[in-house]
Amino acid sequence: MTRIMVLGYELPLLAQGAVAARSYRTWQLVQPLLDDGHELLLCVPGDHNSERGEHPLGEKLLYRRLRYGRPGWVRQLSRWHDAFHPQGILAVMYGNAVRATRLDTDAPIWVDLYGDRLVEEQLCLLSWGESSRGWYRQVREMGHILRMADVFSTCGQPQRFSTIGQLARVGRLNAYTVRYEFVHSIVPGVCVHEGPQASLADRKGLRQRVGLPTDSNAYVVLWCGGYNVWADVETLFHGLEWAMKERPNLHFLSIGDAANVPNNKTYDRFLNMIEQSAYRERFRMMGWVPASQVPDYYHLSDVGINVDLNCYETELGTRTRIVEMICHGLPVITTLGCELSGTIEEHRLGMAFPIGDASAFRDCLVAMSQSADLRREFAERARDYARGHLAFGVTTAPLRAWGRSPWHAPDKLMPKDSLVQKAVSIARFLARSMLWRFWGLERSD
Repeated sequence: MTRIMVLGYELPLLAQGAVAARSYRTWQLVQPLLDDGHELLLCVPGDHNSERGEHPLGEKLLYRRLRYGRPGWVRQLSRWHDAFHPQGILAVMYGNAVRATRLDTDAPIWVDLYGDRLVEEQLCLLSWGESSRGWYRQVREMGHILRMADVFSTCGQPQRFSTIGQLARVGRLNAYTVRYEFVHSIVPGVCVHEGPQASLADRKGLRQRVGLPTDSNAYVVLWCGGYNVWADVETLFHGLEWAMKERPNLHFLSIGDAANVPNNKTYDRFLNMIEQSAYRERFRMMGWVPASQVPDYYHLSDVGINVDLNCYETELGTRTRIVEMICHGLPVITTLGCELSGTIEEHRLGMAFPIGDASAFRDCLVAMSQSADLRREFAERARDYARGHLAFGVTTAPLRAWGRSPWHAPDKLMPKDSLVQKAVSIARFLARSMLWRFWGLERSD
């Protein structure tokens, strides 16, 4: 078996508070490696440097918390690395990729880019008032990651193609990597051991606890997760309000808050619109809730929703919340933008509508509210699809193969004389650039 060091995030089943998509992603990648019998050292951000005691994931998982950003964290991470002596390193998402590619290690590095950091940063810049704050640092850091890692995974095929293009830009698509599979698509997955039976609490009692009507006619629409800068809260609000006008039994329930992005005003805008609504009493904004309670909210709701902006992040990214909902037997309504939403529409796992079309969103909400049979049909079909195609072990097949014997990218093993050839090629490029510039000036005369 293999020793693999994982730089990830708190696992959902061990978290005390709210859980973000990065934790579910860590779980998706870690669980199959444990199932395959590998020894893992999992390092996650924590309030203090510590070793976690006993946990339900077995003795093959060593669990460490590290206070990143505080003096000494690099030395501590290096000490854990050296003591464990990993044969491979897995970095989950951009922040951990930055850390992993700066370790003094000979181990091959797999970087999971769950979301394209550069297109995410594009929207974050908008939240700063069209400032370029931090942009060049992000570009530089991403370039370093692309040069240093041996293999990558993404949240889907669109991001896979984007990452291949970025690798070409930094020179990784060379003669040594012609037949090498640099980037693998690992779509968000579900744990087949978990499903709609996760919560056995009474549905009526759950609704009463959060202040919702307990009668069987009440129709509850659920938003689960953060309100990031790519959430289209204008379409979300107008579609809900128009549907509430047609369906007096429709109620909106939200578990989530502003995503942790500097100067993110998305959630505040949504709250301001709700405050002005004639139906504001039918909005239940619960904020973040502990991960252990999330299945209860799936159980008490009738449909889950996802509403995205028209932007590159939507096109290249994915939505973990959709997978979690269908795994728990909750039918979904989503904007048709990310790859996963296309799967929802193609396989009739739920309902999809065009981005920015509040009227179409309203129509989906109304149609779902009018037929319990339709909701049941979508829920059963989606749950079967998820357990067959989105199971952790199925989605992570490329990572599991790498875990059995981690390898370096071919260009990391190229002969030393090739470095001389590279230097000569760069010199020729600079010479040609100077000549073309000279000829360009000549033509401008």
